[in-house]
Amino acid sequence: MLGRLSGRIIAALSVASAIFVTGSVHAANADFQAFFTNVCAGSGSPTGDLATRCAETGSGTGDGDLSGDSESSLNPSQTLSNNDVSLAVAQGRSKETRERGERLREGESALADEAASYSFGRLSLLANLRGEWFKSDRPKGGDPDRGYDGDLWALELGLDYRMSDNFVIGGLVGYEQMDSKFDRDLQQGEPFTPASDAGKMESESIDVIVFGSYATGGGVYVDGSFGYRTTDYTFQRHSVFQESGRSSQTSVRTKGTPDGDSWWGSANVGYDMQRGAWSFGPYAGVTVASSNVDDYQERDLDGSGLNMHIDESDQDSVLAHLGFRTSVALSSKSGVWLPQFRVEYNHEFEDDRPDITSAFVEDSADTLYGLEGNDPDTDYFNVGLGLAAVFPNGWIPFIDGEVLLGYQDFDRYRVILGLRKEL
Repeated sequence: MLGRLSGRIIAALSVASAIFVTGSVHAANADFQAFFTNVCAGSGSPTGDLATRCAETGSGTGDGDLSGDSESSLNPSQTLSNNDVSLAVAQGRSKETRERGERLREGESALADEAASYSFGRLSLLANLRGEWFKSDRPKGGDPDRGYDGDLWALELGLDYRMSDNFVIGGLVGYEQMDSKFDRDLQQGEPFTPASDAGKMESESIDVIVFGSYATGGGVYVDGSFGYRTTDYTFQRHSVFQESGRSSQTSVRTKGTPDGDSWWGSANVGYDMQRGAWSFGPYAGVTVASSNVDDYQERDLDGSGLNMHIDESDQDSVLAHLGFRTSVALSSKSGVWLPQFRVEYNHEFEDDRPDITSAFVEDSADTLYGLEGNDPDTDYFNVGLGLAAVFPNGWIPFIDGEVLLGYQDFDRYRVILGLRKEL
């Protein structure tokens, strides 16, 4: 009995030591282990290099038993993030429409007392350069979702036309490039050497946006937009195959290049109040968005036999917002300067977990692996700060920055540089 008690104490101390050293214990992925066992020694029918990997497990018995590190490393949870950035961009584009309407109204208000010295036409050309930086932290416990960070850059060109003193419509065409990288696999045992990162997400997109803004003349205004984008994706997974005895490990690198698309529509209503040079008021609205990534088959870059077929995935969003904005018009010899501030509460109604279904390409039985992500955060804030200028020659440059606050395990920063030329 004393021997068993001392053994338990030693085991407990080992776990406590791991927690002290690493900050947390990264548990093995039991769901993926059960799936791999079924592929190798159950109802699956592995062929080619996949059959070779299966034969290496269980000291050559082919029972499909992996090391705990390998269970988590091979788990294709990177695919749960396929639609994340696309939906975030769609929501961001709808926000840009609202902010564009704000700048139009603020500019008109700022020039109310100086209209004789300013000359503007009904048609305007637009150019925007946008950058975003984002980071998703690894959830506590590691699985199922993975952490990642990256950036995106976009260029937009367009025009708008003033149908009347109160009504403006317009359109934009944009090009965007996104690059991100997944966090390196965690490690709980020896020997195990994870790859420098767990994979990458890259995309190139083209989108088209139409928008409109209507002001009643009594302070009430309505904005709306609709957008569609088509995207070429490149998804890479970097993982490690290692059987339970940890006698060796095999690099697993795969690459998939599917297409995808997304659409969104938004509506916004607000009220502007004027107090001298100040303009301020509340606004509210909703953005409905949907993102889809086609099914694809990964290429096996290392001959590991562990490349997978990933089924089509889609994700929807119904995001409501309630905000307050304010600006002040500062006149100078060069023109009118408009510092702007806004704070916005957001609530997501479509809070379903992302899910993906996959199977090994070299499993002729096509044994399916279903993977479900963590619950998305439904309540968070955006805080924005901007500066616009209105010059007598019709040039209207602006800069706008925004930070996401209160979203669990996710950070995002956005900067937009823009130029509008009245004709």
